[in-house]
Amino acid sequence: TPGEQGVEVVDVLEAASDRFDATGEALGALLAAAAAIETYYYDETSLEPLDGWIARLERSSSVARVSGECAAEVMACGNGLLLRQPGHRLLAEWAARGPNLLTRLAPGPSRLKYAAFIVQYHLWRGEFAACAVILDALPGVNLSMLRPPEALLWLHGVVAYARFTADAERGRAAVGDAFDLIERHGLALHAYNMHGYAAALALATNDAGGAAGHLDAMRATLAERSQEDQTHYWHLATGLAVLRGQTRNAVALARQTLELSGGIGGSYRSTAHRMSLAVALYRAGELRPALEQALAVVAQARAIDAALTVFSSGLLASHVHEQLGDRAAADALLAEALAVGREHDYPLTGGWWLPQM
Repeated sequence: TPGEQGVEVVDVLEAASDRFDATGEALGALLAAAAAIETYYYDETSLEPLDGWIARLERSSSVARVSGECAAEVMACGNGLLLRQPGHRLLAEWAARGPNLLTRLAPGPSRLKYAAFIVQYHLWRGEFAACAVILDALPGVNLSMLRPPEALLWLHGVVAYARFTADAERGRAAVGDAFDLIERHGLALHAYNMHGYAAALALATNDAGGAAGHLDAMRATLAERSQEDQTHYWHLATGLAVLRGQTRNAVALARQTLELSGGIGGSYRSTAHRMSLAVALYRAGELRPALEQALAVVAQARAIDAALTVFSSGLLASHVHEQLGDRAAADALLAEALAVGREHDYPLTGGWWLPQM
């Protein structure tokens, strides 16, 4: 990750990429660009520099002509690409190659890293059946084949999948594996993000006590985190406030989170945080502001093909319309949302759960 052992890895990769370009080594330039993009997933900072690296990737030799482990290494950088440009044309191409390529690759780090990207891609799009194909196609995953941060990325995907598919037991097992890994390898810096995934799982199961414990652990190092990384904490703190019925606090936290994430960039994250604000406003009884935010989320989620968010925000907008007495608009939005939910067989909504809705 950037800053590891006092070395700015991205600077090293930029120098390598320049040399590869100068000597006509197309594969080297492609791998260097992919490696740089990947670092933005592991050490989240401002995403603006990613645009330059994505441009380098596009200028390099087409990954379609690269095969085997090299192709898997390049496509694994999709985790970073998702943060900045979730609608980029390459992402769908890379995910589509997964079922065929994974069966031909020997077990090893490149295969698992690529599989982790495919899981993240489908998670972000709410395509959980496609996630299951990958997770179930790689039974008995040997995480010792990966560098510990890469193994944690795989476990992040398992926890998120379990959360969205209401499989809490599987999620808790992956959380336990992740914290064992963190303790075994002295990865204290990675504990913050893992606590975030665990808190989100706890919130999805209405476990306020469990969520509070993980948030306390995050808060212990919050001052040491970048302002960008702190958005995870504020977002989850919003969810806990919603669950506890602390509505005014939830609205204030949600507004702060959205303001921070807007400064970082990345449409998927901002869309999720706007959905959080819509829920907080609804719980606070501010129906018209909640409706305005929910409808904005519907439009944004459609633009990035985030189906679970389309489903969730559509249900919320429908519910608020009904509360405001506009039954026709409520029915239209409900029909659209339920069609998306039926297509993907969603067992619950994304974001913060609203039993009354």
